[in-house]
Amino acid sequence: MSDEEFKTLKVQCNMLKNRLFRFEQFLNDAANHKKIDEIDIRLQRLDETWNEFQTVQLSIELIDNSDEICAERNVFEDKYFYLVSRFRYLINTYKTHSNNNQVVPNNYLNPSMNIKLPQIDLPHFNGTYENWLPFYEGFKALVLDNPSLNNIQRFYYLLSALKNDSIQVVRSLEISDHNFDIAWQLLKDRYENKRVIVQNHIKGIFELPVMSKENHGILRKIIDGFSKHQRALKSLGQPVNTWDTLLIYILSNKLDNHTRREWEASLKSDQLPDITIFLDFLKNKAQLLETLDTRETNRVVGVKSDKSFMRSSSHLVTKANDQFRTDCRFCRDNHMIYKCDKLLALSPKARYTELNKLNICCNCLKFGHSVNTCRSSSACKQCHKRHNTVLHFNNYIVKEKNVTESPTSNGTELSTVQPTHPSVHISQERQILSNSEDSIVNVTSLEQNLLHSKSVNEQVLLSTAHIHVFDINNKPVKCRALLDSGSQSNFMTHELFKVLKLDALPIQIPVTGINQTS
Repeated sequence: MSDEEFKTLKVQCNMLKNRLFRFEQFLNDAANHKKIDEIDIRLQRLDETWNEFQTVQLSIELIDNSDEICAERNVFEDKYFYLVSRFRYLINTYKTHSNNNQVVPNNYLNPSMNIKLPQIDLPHFNGTYENWLPFYEGFKALVLDNPSLNNIQRFYYLLSALKNDSIQVVRSLEISDHNFDIAWQLLKDRYENKRVIVQNHIKGIFELPVMSKENHGILRKIIDGFSKHQRALKSLGQPVNTWDTLLIYILSNKLDNHTRREWEASLKSDQLPDITIFLDFLKNKAQLLETLDTRETNRVVGVKSDKSFMRSSSHLVTKANDQFRTDCRFCRDNHMIYKCDKLLALSPKARYTELNKLNICCNCLKFGHSVNTCRSSSACKQCHKRHNTVLHFNNYIVKEKNVTESPTSNGTELSTVQPTHPSVHISQERQILSNSEDSIVNVTSLEQNLLHSKSVNEQVLLSTAHIHVFDINNKPVKCRALLDSGSQSNFMTHELFKVLKLDALPIQIPVTGINQTS
């Protein structure tokens, strides 16, 4: 829509406001209250005016949805419903008393002073010149032009609206019907100083905040502050429409270098823009900065949430690991007792003696009961008797500095082993079998300096945890993780990959598994 069409809509809107004002003047004239036929026609015309305003105002708001435009709709709407209620009150009152051929008395037009006004916030005046006109217009519309109020009520409302130095102007007057007009005139004489008011509004334009860098909050303050002073100067009869070049120069100096550069780039070389185009540019710029700032805020909040979630997940994993922590009752270290190096260094007979001292079952190696009361069905893997395999006497290997083993059953021969470290004097094979009621752990490990290896079925107890992983849309997906502190790579199932909707990228990397299988 062109600027001419927009200006046409504004003119139509002002015409409808003037028509609404004439309806109010008609009602304020008591001589018209007897013209019931004309009242009925004017009520219909008032409804038509409302419908026209709805259409025009909607077209304006589609172009400019600022707070000022929305406020105009609210003022017009309140005035419309107020006038409709007065018209209908006159019509209903006339119909009620027409059967008795009674003329509608004037007191029917003024509801009793006992009727409570709707809850409304009156404008306040703090004694500053630039706030006088908004207060004057608001108080006049809500109180002075309200036919349901008398002057004493208006005087009370006036006193409650005055603040600071302004109330001193009328404080000496007694509250009476006659003194209200005097009080109102005193305020007008004191603050309706057109020259001072104009100077204050011009000063307000020069004292608008300066935006040193792009900031939508400061830019909004510049736009709103200028619009307020501009409207006030127009209402005071100042030729603001001829000041466009001067006002644009003043406002552009309030902007940062980047925004000012964008404004200059949007102009043609020989173009003299008007203030409306400049304000539209500033509003679009403020909206853009606000949108970008909102996105940046959401991103920072998302990063903080991710960090918080990672800390929470780390806490859960640590807690899960703590649940699997098992202190050895023999050496008080963090491992199962059947993995205790100090216990395995003893002879089977010495192991048996130490376990009995600690009240540990010699079958399942658990604390608090004996072999006779052990519920485990496990037995020694060597002799199948009721004791743990680590207590089997044939499982003990004598320590010596140099060990030369005889040929094995398959013909493999071991040579003499020389220690490669001062603290290592032996080569020892440890076979640990745990006969618990829940699991059987068969771990065969070869110490350093052992010159041969053999296949071993190894079972290791690893921790698991329920964690949340973020998918491609930054939404958490609950899954179960297997925690291996010795692993250097992370893997996921193909099913989880599909749930997370991640992008796949084919690469080739070496993966080493059990027994160095790659």
